[in-house]
Amino acid sequence: MNVLILFTALCLVARGIRAMRPAPFDEEYTFDAPSGVRLVSTNNEHGGHSTDGVTQVFGADGNILYEMPVFTGRRDIYLSPDGAVIVLDGEIYYGPSLMRPTESPHWTDQVVTSVYLEGKLWRDIRYETDLNGKPVKEEYGGGWASRTFTLDVSWERNVLTYDMEDASEKVEISLPSVDWVSVM
Repeated sequence: MNVLILFTALCLVARGIRAMRPAPFDEEYTFDAPSGVRLVSTNNEHGGHSTDGVTQVFGADGNILYEMPVFTGRRDIYLSPDGAVIVLDGEIYYGPSLMRPTESPHWTDQVVTSVYLEGKLWRDIRYETDLNGKPVKEEYGGGWASRTFTLDVSWERNVLTYDMEDASEKVEISLPSVDWVSVM
Protein backbone atom coordinates (compact mmCIF):
# COMPACT_ATOMS: atom_id res chain seq x y z
CA MET A 1 0.00 0.00 0.00
CA ASN A 2 2.78 2.47 0.91
CA VAL A 3 4.56 1.66 -2.37
CA LEU A 4 1.39 2.45 -4.33
CA ILE A 5 0.95 5.80 -2.56
CA LEU A 6 4.63 6.66 -3.13
CA PHE A 7 4.40 5.69 -6.82
CA THR A 8 1.25 7.78 -7.31
CA ALA A 9 2.82 10.79 -5.60
CA LEU A 10 5.97 10.52 -7.73
CA CYS A 11 3.89 10.31 -10.92
CA LEU A 12 1.92 13.42 -9.97
CA VAL A 13 5.07 15.36 -9.09
CA ALA A 14 6.79 14.30 -12.31
CA ARG A 15 3.76 15.31 -14.34
CA GLY A 16 3.68 18.73 -12.67
CA ILE A 17 7.35 19.33 -13.43
CA ARG A 18 6.98 18.61 -17.14
CA ALA A 19 4.42 21.24 -17.99
CA MET A 20 2.27 24.01 -16.63
CA ARG A 21 -1.42 23.64 -17.46
CA PRO A 22 -3.62 26.70 -17.26
CA ALA A 23 -6.75 26.72 -15.17
CA PRO A 24 -10.02 26.57 -17.13
CA PHE A 25 -11.35 29.90 -18.34
CA ASP A 26 -14.30 31.61 -16.71
CA GLU A 27 -17.40 31.60 -18.89
CA GLU A 28 -17.36 35.39 -19.21
CA TYR A 29 -14.87 38.23 -18.85
CA THR A 30 -16.01 41.84 -18.59
CA PHE A 31 -14.32 45.22 -18.61
CA ASP A 32 -15.93 48.55 -17.78
CA ALA A 33 -14.19 51.70 -19.02
CA PRO A 34 -14.44 54.89 -16.91
CA SER A 35 -16.42 56.44 -19.79
CA GLY A 36 -19.22 53.89 -19.26
CA VAL A 37 -18.34 51.78 -22.30
CA ARG A 38 -18.44 48.04 -21.51
CA LEU A 39 -16.78 44.96 -23.02
CA VAL A 40 -18.18 41.45 -22.50
CA SER A 41 -16.24 38.42 -23.78
CA THR A 42 -17.87 34.99 -23.65
CA ASN A 43 -16.14 31.62 -23.98
CA ASN A 44 -17.88 29.26 -26.45
CA GLU A 45 -17.20 26.31 -24.16
CA HIS A 46 -18.84 28.09 -21.18
CA GLY A 47 -15.58 27.70 -19.29
CA GLY A 48 -12.98 25.06 -20.03
CA HIS A 49 -9.85 25.57 -22.12
CA SER A 50 -11.32 26.59 -25.48
CA THR A 51 -9.95 29.86 -26.87
CA ASP A 52 -12.99 30.37 -29.09
CA GLY A 53 -15.61 32.92 -28.21
CA VAL A 54 -17.31 36.22 -28.94
CA THR A 55 -16.69 39.71 -27.62
CA GLN A 56 -19.32 42.45 -27.60
CA VAL A 57 -18.74 46.14 -26.93
CA PHE A 58 -21.57 48.27 -25.53
CA GLY A 59 -21.77 52.05 -25.57
CA ALA A 60 -22.34 54.10 -22.44
CA ASP A 61 -26.07 54.07 -23.31
CA GLY A 62 -26.10 50.24 -23.17
CA ASN A 63 -26.59 49.72 -26.91
CA ILE A 64 -24.27 47.30 -28.68
CA LEU A 65 -21.59 49.05 -30.73
CA TYR A 66 -20.17 45.92 -32.39
CA GLU A 67 -19.34 42.27 -31.94
CA MET A 68 -16.19 40.39 -32.87
CA PRO A 69 -15.33 36.67 -33.06
CA VAL A 70 -12.49 36.95 -30.54
CA PHE A 71 -12.32 35.66 -26.95
CA THR A 72 -10.19 37.85 -24.66
CA GLY A 73 -9.24 35.13 -22.19
CA ARG A 74 -6.93 36.38 -19.44
CA ARG A 75 -5.27 39.09 -21.51
CA ASP A 76 -5.30 42.60 -20.09
CA ILE A 77 -8.05 44.67 -21.70
CA TYR A 78 -7.75 48.35 -22.54
CA LEU A 79 -10.82 49.99 -24.08
CA SER A 80 -10.83 53.48 -25.59
CA PRO A 81 -13.31 55.95 -24.06
CA ASP A 82 -15.57 55.72 -27.14
CA GLY A 83 -15.19 51.91 -27.36
CA ALA A 84 -13.80 51.98 -30.90
CA VAL A 85 -10.32 50.68 -30.00
CA ILE A 86 -9.55 47.56 -27.96
CA VAL A 87 -6.03 46.64 -26.87
CA LEU A 88 -5.58 43.01 -25.75
CA ASP A 89 -2.23 42.57 -24.05
CA GLY A 90 -0.56 39.35 -23.03
CA GLU A 91 -1.09 35.65 -23.51
CA ILE A 92 -4.65 34.28 -23.65
CA TYR A 93 -4.05 31.68 -20.89
CA TYR A 94 -1.68 33.52 -18.52
CA GLY A 95 -2.24 37.21 -19.27
CA PRO A 96 0.61 39.72 -19.27
CA SER A 97 2.82 37.92 -16.75
CA LEU A 98 4.14 35.12 -19.00
CA MET A 99 5.22 34.68 -22.59
CA ARG A 100 6.73 31.93 -24.71
CA PRO A 101 10.54 31.78 -24.67
CA THR A 102 12.08 33.17 -27.85
CA GLU A 103 14.81 30.52 -28.10
CA SER A 104 12.28 27.93 -29.31
CA PRO A 105 11.83 27.72 -33.10
CA HIS A 106 8.10 27.30 -32.45
CA TRP A 107 7.67 30.69 -30.78
CA THR A 108 9.77 33.13 -32.80
CA ASP A 109 8.59 36.74 -33.06
CA GLN A 110 5.40 36.13 -31.14
CA VAL A 111 2.46 38.51 -30.92
CA VAL A 112 2.40 40.14 -27.48
CA THR A 113 -0.38 42.71 -28.00
CA SER A 114 -3.28 42.92 -30.46
CA VAL A 115 -5.09 46.14 -31.36
CA TYR A 116 -8.64 46.03 -32.71
CA LEU A 117 -10.51 48.88 -34.38
CA GLU A 118 -14.31 48.53 -34.25
CA GLY A 119 -13.99 44.77 -33.92
CA LYS A 120 -11.45 44.19 -36.70
CA LEU A 121 -7.78 43.40 -36.12
CA TRP A 122 -5.91 46.64 -36.81
CA ARG A 123 -2.41 45.54 -35.79
CA ASP A 124 -0.48 42.84 -33.96
CA ILE A 125 2.56 43.99 -31.96
CA ARG A 126 5.41 41.48 -32.25
CA TYR A 127 8.10 40.97 -29.62
CA GLU A 128 11.16 40.99 -31.89
CA THR A 129 10.02 42.99 -34.94
CA ASP A 130 8.18 45.83 -33.19
CA LEU A 131 9.75 45.89 -29.71
CA ASN A 132 13.31 44.82 -30.59
CA GLY A 133 12.99 42.25 -27.83
CA LYS A 134 16.06 40.31 -26.73
CA PRO A 135 16.10 36.50 -26.37
CA VAL A 136 14.06 35.10 -23.48
CA LYS A 137 14.89 31.71 -21.94
CA GLU A 138 12.37 29.18 -20.69
CA GLU A 139 11.81 29.41 -16.93
CA TYR A 140 8.74 27.27 -16.36
CA GLY A 141 7.61 23.85 -17.55
CA GLY A 142 5.66 23.63 -20.76
CA GLY A 143 7.62 26.39 -22.48
CA TRP A 144 6.87 29.56 -20.50
CA ALA A 145 8.98 32.50 -19.36
CA SER A 146 8.42 35.73 -17.42
CA ARG A 147 7.62 38.70 -19.60
CA THR A 148 10.50 41.16 -19.94
CA PHE A 149 8.51 44.35 -20.38
CA THR A 150 5.46 46.27 -19.20
CA LEU A 151 2.83 48.17 -21.18
CA ASP A 152 1.25 51.56 -20.58
CA VAL A 153 -1.70 52.66 -22.74
CA SER A 154 -2.31 56.40 -23.12
CA TRP A 155 -5.60 57.33 -24.75
CA GLU A 156 -4.72 61.04 -24.34
CA ARG A 157 -1.53 60.61 -26.42
CA ASN A 158 -3.00 57.73 -28.47
CA VAL A 159 0.06 55.54 -27.95
CA LEU A 160 1.22 52.24 -26.47
CA THR A 161 4.43 52.57 -24.44
CA TYR A 162 6.50 49.46 -23.77
CA ASP A 163 9.09 49.64 -21.00
CA MET A 164 11.63 46.98 -21.96
CA GLU A 165 13.79 45.60 -19.12
CA ASP A 166 16.73 45.04 -21.46
CA ALA A 167 16.71 48.40 -23.26
CA SER A 168 17.64 51.94 -22.30
CA GLU A 169 14.70 53.48 -24.18
CA LYS A 170 10.98 52.86 -24.10
CA VAL A 171 9.26 51.78 -27.30
CA GLU A 172 6.21 53.78 -28.40
CA ILE A 173 3.68 52.53 -30.94
CA SER A 174 0.82 54.67 -32.21
CA LEU A 175 -2.79 53.61 -31.81
CA PRO A 176 -5.49 54.26 -34.42
CA SER A 177 -6.92 57.74 -33.97
CA VAL A 178 -10.55 58.83 -33.87
CA ASP A 179 -10.05 60.03 -37.46
CA TRP A 180 -9.48 56.40 -38.52
CA VAL A 181 -12.82 55.42 -37.05
CA SER A 182 -14.79 58.12 -38.84
CA VAL A 183 -13.17 57.23 -42.19
CA MET A 184 -14.01 53.51 -41.94
